Amino acid sequence: MERNERVDAFRVLAIIAVIIIHTRPFEHQNLSLDEDFGVAAILNQASRFAVPFFFAMSGYFWGSKLTESSSALTQCLRPSRRILLTFFAWSIIYLVPTDPSAYQSTDLTGFIKGIYWRILSFTANPMALLLQGSKNHLWFLASLLCSLAITALLIRIELPRILAILSISLFITGLIGKAYADTSIGIKSDFNFRNGPFFSLIFFASGYFLQRSPRKIEYFSIGLPLTLFGASLHFAEVAYLHEATQARVGQDYVAGTYFFGMGVALMALNNASTSNLYFLPKLGPSTFGIFLTHFIFIDLLQPIDRRFSGQIGWEIAQPVLVFLLSLSLTNSLMRSKHTKWLVT
Repeated sequence: MERNERVDAFRVLAIIAVIIIHTRPFEHQNLSLDEDFGVAAILNQASRFAVPFFFAMSGYFWGSKLTESSSALTQCLRPSRRILLTFFAWSIIYLVPTDPSAYQSTDLTGFIKGIYWRILSFTANPMALLLQGSKNHLWFLASLLCSLAITALLIRIELPRILAILSISLFITGLIGKAYADTSIGIKSDFNFRNGPFFSLIFFASGYFLQRSPRKIEYFSIGLPLTLFGASLHFAEVAYLHEATQARVGQDYVAGTYFFGMGVALMALNNASTSNLYFLPKLGPSTFGIFLTHFIFIDLLQPIDRRFSGQIGWEIAQPVLVFLLSLSLTNSLMRSKHTKWLVT
């Protein structure tokens, strides 16, 4: 399938947002962004469109491959195998410590013991290992796999309305079990509702429904106001929850996140010219690899981060460095047929 250059450009913007979420620039050493609505928290929350956007685009382009409802399960198998293989491969890769402090000892036995203890810590919680792998960001792959399987099954048996109802129900359950957990309607649980299909399904299914809709719409004219509305609602909810219940500022999802993420997805699908996007579309094919590899460099740069944390130059440079180093590693892996599968 021919690549959509505008979507590729938005993919690059979204992966930069993911890196911002994980590097947490401008966070004070003695004050977490979860406790203060400062620059760090604003950047963090303004970047929350990214993962919903990726889920929505996955659903949209998966839907474009279907020719009839009976092909849904067939079209599910190949990407499912690829996602599962990637999830297991990177879970094994991330068992090897990437923090330089793990290499301070020259004792090989000690290093091997370190890996052994890491394996034990992960296997002590099989559910978390299954739903997010050995590194926190790999939850995206497990959640994507869940959403793909559920959507394919319900489309195959021709129950699209059930898919819509289920995705909304899971989204609401996720909200009251996570962001709204400390409110009067909340659910107290040790389970991380970010994992699994609770939030991912509604975006994946929305992308699918958007692609299959026979109605032609002007994506940008709807996407821009929806993005502004969603971002405003997202920030308002986070501010309210922090003020009313002392909930963490760094929320993954609130109700407004749905409109925020889908608004950006609609803008990406607009058929406007890509001439003003410069080189961004060319980097689009590398975004999946950047996502998978970027935590390697976040960890490797930790000694520098501890040394220069709080300095404006470093706070700006860190996410840029992580992006460029991840891009370089991804492109290197893509050049070999033996490693290309790890990042594509």
